[in-house]
Amino acid sequence: MRNTPVYVCEPESRALAKVRRLLNLAGVRHEDCVHLSDTPPLPDEHWIERWLRFADRAPAEWRDAGDASNVGEQLAPTLQVSEADRADCAAWMRENGWESARLVLLQPANRRTMRWNGLRGVEDDKWWPVERWVSLARSIREMVADSRVLLCGAPREAALLRMIRDATADARVHVVADALPLRRLMALQEIAHSMISVDTGPAHMAAALGCPLVVMFGKVSPAQWVPRSSRGSDVIAIGGPARGGRIDALGVNEVLAAWAMLAPRRILRVGESGNAGSAVRSSQADFKKGVLPRR
Repeated sequence: MRNTPVYVCEPESRALAKVRRLLNLAGVRHEDCVHLSDTPPLPDEHWIERWLRFADRAPAEWRDAGDASNVGEQLAPTLQVSEADRADCAAWMRENGWESARLVLLQPANRRTMRWNGLRGVEDDKWWPVERWVSLARSIREMVADSRVLLCGAPREAALLRMIRDATADARVHVVADALPLRRLMALQEIAHSMISVDTGPAHMAAALGCPLVVMFGKVSPAQWVPRSSRGSDVIAIGGPARGGRIDALGVNEVLAAWAMLAPRRILRVGESGNAGSAVRSSQADFKKGVLPRR
């Protein structure tokens, strides 16, 4: 495409030299470009707002057609689950006998957790020790009697998840990494009881799909990266730079306390659409029946 603005979205300054070489090879004029690096973040500004400010900018030649700000109230992403994906998830849950269980999802890993020869471990600011995930899973099982704890992640993370499951020694704690493609995960998050996750992509998906969520942050600021829900579900962020910039600064009781503060959702049954009900919270009577214990 020629004679159009080009938006250079690379946030890392060290990569911009390579990007500029590619633009030159493509014949893109510098004056036709808008760079994210020219839209520095404001104090405690969420990345969504920064991207919107960036998108509202335009090169000088197109200035009259742009710069009409759409940054106003806080915006949140929306994801839609297809009926085919709901049916697939429902069949998978029936196959496992989980139709009536309260499903609590745990996401222990992020893309940096694993390297080619094993766990990255303490080198990763988002690393939370295996024994804490084990204690967390056991506590959830004790607190919500009819729960199933599902350990989520990519297939390459399955070995880590099996370590957690085996140490938990509870038949209601399951590793689902090898059976959880992206669209099935979305359908599962639409009906799950809740999710506890490190700061990673599936946490943002959970919030967008109305799944009550606790997110543990390492060195990045929750103010900039906390997932947002467009469906009214709770998102609680803990950790971050104020806590030393490492997730392993968080204790199990602290994570459990945050999880217990989540407002319970109306539990959607297998095959039920989440569009109408995923943001509907249960009554206090339901809360007292054990949907989630208050602490």
